[in-house]
Amino acid sequence: MSQQPSTQSGSAQGFRPTDEAARQDIRHNLDATLFVEASAGTGKTASLVDRMVNLVATGETTLDRIAAITFTEAAAAELRDRVRQRLEEVAADPGRPSEERERCRQGVSDLDQATVRTLHSFAAQLLHERPLEAGLPPGFDTSDEIVAGIKFDESWTEWLDSALERDSPLYDHLALLFTFGVGLDNVKRLAHEFHASYVDLVAVDFPVPEPPRISAARYLLERWPETERLCQFSKLGEGDQLYDHVQTRGPAVQALEGLAPGVFSYYRQLNRLPTLTCRNGRQTDWETDPITGENACKALKDLLRALQDAVTEELELAKGNA
Repeated sequence: MSQQPSTQSGSAQGFRPTDEAARQDIRHNLDATLFVEASAGTGKTASLVDRMVNLVATGETTLDRIAAITFTEAAAAELRDRVRQRLEEVAADPGRPSEERERCRQGVSDLDQATVRTLHSFAAQLLHERPLEAGLPPGFDTSDEIVAGIKFDESWTEWLDSALERDSPLYDHLALLFTFGVGLDNVKRLAHEFHASYVDLVAVDFPVPEPPRISAARYLLERWPETERLCQFSKLGEGDQLYDHVQTRGPAVQALEGLAPGVFSYYRQLNRLPTLTCRNGRQTDWETDPITGENACKALKDLLRALQDAVTEELELAKGNA
């Protein structure tokens, strides 16, 4: 039969929370490994303090053999103070057996040796105890968040100055990123993520992708004469917006001649290429292409759209690999 919470005339005296059995387990089931999950303010710290004190009072272990790990320095300091206070209370309680009182008095003396600290501090302690096993030099220093941030900024500035030297192997890669509109802040954030996860990247390889076998520039240069041929069928010539659109873009297309795909200068020129599509131009102002039998205005717009799609696709691929 389950035990029901008891109340006395609306008073909180005698109140038993519905999870009292779990709380008792935390305090007294000292041989078990427990996982406790609860919301803020429900008494997790109080239960943890009771468990630690009972471990000491019953002789299960001594305080210098207990590890209590928290996330913040403030929480660790509070936990240490509450454990000290509870140990002193039990040590002074005449209702407790003399053996328990003596163990708690000893616990107060051992508190300075207890591992009540943050996760980072606890990890640093283990690494300092066993540096060689962890692959670290003996006597290494650990940095707090502020110092670590300053050191990262110093290393970042030094690396960036070197990477932006014209003869640096990274110069063209960074220039390509900047060409595509990626700012220094984005690059620095990426560097910080790599820095924070360096352990997971020790054996990771980042191969440089091969340039596309058929480049957009080659496609453009091969097909551009066709755009100029179709322009011959404009009834208006200069002054027709579609005709003028093609004529003004010719020099930018020709500037791609001789550039090798995959290098910075190639992508820079491709990225600078004006948009090739054009919605203007009326079919009634254009004659029929005698080769295809199609209105030259429609054929030219379709060709320009295909050329622009090729440029966009290659630039998107380059951005993904940059």
